[in-house]
Amino acid sequence: MRPPRLVFLFALLGCFILPCRADSFDTPLDQQEIQNKKPKATVSCSYFDQFMIKQVDAHAKGAKGGKRLSVTPLLKETFKPLCRYETGPSEAVINASEAAGHFKGVVGHYVFLDAANNVNGATRFTVYDALTGAKVFDDLAEGDFETTKISSESVRLRYRRAYVSACSMVTDRESCWPQIRKATFLPEHPRPKCITGYQTAKQNLAQNRCEGKADPRCAQKEINRLSDWDKSASIISYPVEISDLSALEPTPHPIDGPLSCWPVD
Repeated sequence: MRPPRLVFLFALLGCFILPCRADSFDTPLDQQEIQNKKPKATVSCSYFDQFMIKQVDAHAKGAKGGKRLSVTPLLKETFKPLCRYETGPSEAVINASEAAGHFKGVVGHYVFLDAANNVNGATRFTVYDALTGAKVFDDLAEGDFETTKISSESVRLRYRRAYVSACSMVTDRESCWPQIRKATFLPEHPRPKCITGYQTAKQNLAQNRCEGKADPRCAQKEINRLSDWDKSASIISYPVEISDLSALEPTPHPIDGPLSCWPVD
């Protein structure tokens, strides 16, 4: 089903031409938050020149539809939709099955959502185009974004991509690296230092497990128990750029920068 009449323009606020970090998205004209009583939920609304973004977070544990994200166009200058739990007649609800968690911000006519929790040291994010209501792109990122608004239609995106491979760069390095390169477009050299990355991950996990324990050998015992972790699939983090989110198929391409490597949990 097509979302209702998402034919409107987003405000072109801030970060024009110059890069901005993910905490410097376009600034809302107004923000409201209400506490809904029945059902119990927090309703957060961000208003821009020609649209409103609403996020509903249910308080009840295990509640169905615990998180709802939607976009409402402001069809008239004098029309300002109420910030309320109920879905309005022109409100387009984003499909929860294909969206990542929480509203993060807006750049141009692109809406960024990200997951509340990290998985395997990375965060899933999703980008929507408010002009069409369609999902533009999603991926896993380590850390923050950098965006550059080229024009009202075009936004460049840079971030550290976390690629989850299907092989281990520790136990199957020579056969694994060609597979990763084929999927990521990374060059032959430099290769990520996965042995170091795996060892650091083991040490960090061992320290967490041994926190508060008196046994001075606890950490080393835990590291020894994690020897099979070397067989776990590798996650490769590397800097990428999507030159234009308005492209038919936005594709992240590697750019200069360090590579990181760690095992899947």
